[in-house]
Amino acid sequence: SLFVAPTLMGSLTRGNIAALSSAALLGLAYIISTAYRVGQRSISQESDRKDKKKTRNSLSATSVEDSEEEENSTKTSPESFILQPIGHISSVYRLCVGTPRQGLLAPSSRGRINLYPNRISSDSVIDLQKFSHVWVVFIFHLNSNAHVVNRSSEETPRQFPAKIAPPALGGKRVGVFSTRSPHRPNPVGFSLCKIDSIVMPSKKKKRPKGSEPEPYCVNISGLDLVDGTPILDIKPYVPHYDSVGYSEGGGNADGDEIDEVRLPTWVSEGLTKRRPVTFTPLAEQALETIMKRDKVYGMEFFGVASGRDESIDSGLASIKACIIEVLGVDVRSAWQTGKARTGKSQAERSVRVKDGLKDNAIKVGKNQQGQSDRKVDIPKMCTQQLDNLLVKYTIDLVDKENVSSAVNTDGSGADDMVTVRDIEPISQEYEIPNEDKINFSAALSFWAKATSTTRTLKVDETIS
Repeated sequence: SLFVAPTLMGSLTRGNIAALSSAALLGLAYIISTAYRVGQRSISQESDRKDKKKTRNSLSATSVEDSEEEENSTKTSPESFILQPIGHISSVYRLCVGTPRQGLLAPSSRGRINLYPNRISSDSVIDLQKFSHVWVVFIFHLNSNAHVVNRSSEETPRQFPAKIAPPALGGKRVGVFSTRSPHRPNPVGFSLCKIDSIVMPSKKKKRPKGSEPEPYCVNISGLDLVDGTPILDIKPYVPHYDSVGYSEGGGNADGDEIDEVRLPTWVSEGLTKRRPVTFTPLAEQALETIMKRDKVYGMEFFGVASGRDESIDSGLASIKACIIEVLGVDVRSAWQTGKARTGKSQAERSVRVKDGLKDNAIKVGKNQQGQSDRKVDIPKMCTQQLDNLLVKYTIDLVDKENVSSAVNTDGSGADDMVTVRDIEPISQEYEIPNEDKINFSAALSFWAKATSTTRTLKVDETIS
């Protein structure tokens, strides 16, 4: 509407009014036209903005998909994988040297698979107790050839050594994939162990919010794994497809099915070899005294305090069987065998054992009174660590004149004879009353007499 003062309206002529009306219409048309153009431009800009946003989102989505695809491709690439342990082993063995080459060769040995509850919950082992054995997939974390493995990666031209000399072949080399050597292009191993029990967290306890989940573990026996070994996976053993020649009725099949399994002679004959192991009265007495106070002497896997033996006698029998089995199958390289035969293989020299000796009230080289006459300087004396024990033994060579075998034992020591001379704890948890301490000083005269001369025993000769 056009509001004009009455005084002005009276003075306007009919021509002036017509001119003003035309001007108003033109102005209104201009305003409408301008508004339309602005509106169209805004719509066009908004449309362009949406199109650009869609384009950006599309590009972003494509980029994310490409990135995820590339990442997934990297993760699943055959060239490299990232593996994270699900747990680790607690074992009677702290050292690689002396650990059996296969766990079931020492069925009395004991250990524990400690699974990480933050990595995977205890539900992962539900029904595992219904199986008798388990495959353990692990990493050889103490291998000394890491630099060789690194050199053989695809980024460098150097290959991993393809041949290895098993101790049973006396220096002859075979392909690394024809052996169970721990020194492999990828230091991954597997071991078949017996399941003794499974320790689950208490379901009655309500875990406070933010607290750590309770640990759980699998108690095993018949293992060849060193303490601290990282575990990658565990799988139940099913003989129907894990054992060649297994029959549906149980046990092994007969006839032609057995013929399908082939072994080199040096392997099959080597599996039957066991070194004879005897104990002196002193060693028997020392072991019995330790097992009567297994908690005091810090026994982790044997004895009543470990929870895995019901009585002192059963604990004593179990640890003695373990010592016999481990020393009986202790086949080493020619270099390690030479050290053992000359009494230069001492477990207490290793850092992994030495740490336990630091706080030991009964240290090597001292008696209960801390006097220097505890020191033992006997030729050919070796030591082997098992659980919290330091087993002292000597080795006697055997006359093999009339012995024929495909296995060369000159370098492996598979035909040597072992005598356990003494056993002492590596460390102890509590102070022991004087009347219960082991009288080790009496061993000096016995050792001097027993090892005063070097002798060679025949195969059919026994040690009294």
